[in-house]
Amino acid sequence: MPSFLQLEAETRRPGWQRLVRRAKPISDDTFAYGLEHARLDELRAILVSVNQTLKGNKAFEPAKIHGLLVVALDANEQFKSRARCCSACCQRRVKETDAAIGSMRVVLSEERWKQTRREGGRKVVEDKQSFWRWLVSRELDGYAAEVIWKIGHRRWGVENHTFNELTQHYHLEHCPHHEPVAIMAWLLILVTAFVLFEWFALLHGILCRLGQTLQEISRQLFLALARWEELEPLWSG
Repeated sequence: MPSFLQLEAETRRPGWQRLVRRAKPISDDTFAYGLEHARLDELRAILVSVNQTLKGNKAFEPAKIHGLLVVALDANEQFKSRARCCSACCQRRVKETDAAIGSMRVVLSEERWKQTRREGGRKVVEDKQSFWRWLVSRELDGYAAEVIWKIGHRRWGVENHTFNELTQHYHLEHCPHHEPVAIMAWLLILVTAFVLFEWFALLHGILCRLGQTLQEISRQLFLALARWEELEPLWSG
């Protein structure tokens, strides 16, 4: 939901109210108050537990590279602005270190491919080329350069799938409530919802295997709130 006002409007739906056994909508102020007083450690623990359960159920096995489970990290600074600020704004503090990290292995990659684009109604094929350099710790000395190349490119999955998906369909770039705890709580809830839905659709979604998009599956789940009597057993456990 792009805003708490729209979320409040959705809580007016009869099916939703019957499902959660609440006869009136939840105001946008209530959502803001709840996020301000959220327990961030508990929200983080939920996200950790979800990933631990997925790992324990071997959901990550197909993603391994040469037996390695790769964790790709990518920094993303949300809601920053160089033009607007107030007393409630958070400030970033950067600490520089120059600790010795020992000798490193360098893997070089030169890639060439052909890319097709449309220009003036006609197809144009262009030659493309890129160069990559990866610093590799000595713990990975036993792995071939191709394995390091695959690991290095896995980082782009964070940008192409996670951030793009969250931005386009989860309103990641919109901050619904300008308060430090609320901002962090909102991001943790957003990421947890993203992980749960994506893995539900991929592991248990027959519709996904039949070719339906994640957006269509999400829309069907959203509309299913009107059939509260079918969802209540799942909700209550």
